[in-house]
Amino acid sequence: MATTQEYAKPQRLSNAQAAILQLFQNDLSNEELNELRRVLVQYLFKKAENAAEKAMKEKGITIEDIERASAEINEHRGNYLKKIRSQQ
Repeated sequence: MATTQEYAKPQRLSNAQAAILQLFQNDLSNEELNELRRVLVQYLFKKAENAAEKAMKEKGITIEDIERASAEINEHRGNYLKKIRSQQ
């Protein structure tokens, strides 16, 4: 667990954080803030989706493979959890 001292250490802002702070020096309305959050979430979702698609393509995994594995896990959830826990 992190100590209070570790939390108190100042950290350098990333270039993205600095750019966002510069862009939004003035307060936004709640509506504008919610819209900004939606835009950022959509952006991050698209990045994650693209990364997942790239990894699937590189590994030769299809949506059907994922659905089949998911169905198997759900069908045998208890056994699957025991297997995972035994590997830890």
